[in-house]
Amino acid sequence: MNFDTITNYYEQRVIQKMQVMLPNEDFDEDQLQDIACIALNQLPGRYVRSAAIMDFFLTDEQQNQMEIEVVEAIQQAKQFFIEQTNADKVLARLPHNRDS
Repeated sequence: MNFDTITNYYEQRVIQKMQVMLPNEDFDEDQLQDIACIALNQLPGRYVRSAAIMDFFLTDEQQNQMEIEVVEAIQQAKQFFIEQTNADKVLARLPHNRDS
């Protein structure tokens, strides 16, 4: 059996929206992938074989709601990533306990 055509519908939506929302941000490729993963983990899994078919069956209201959810997930993921990165930088500057 070949299941290569099955994808999470939100993956393309998140990637496309990140390209619009974060075009000139100072993130490298790995960091953008981390942000995408964090965003996707906030969204429900919607597995489909064809995004075009999914778009056909969704109402305008459902598509608009999904767009809002994607934008919010990306914003929250970006903020979380920045906060974690800053926390790691602070921790790296703290003196280490040499007795342990």
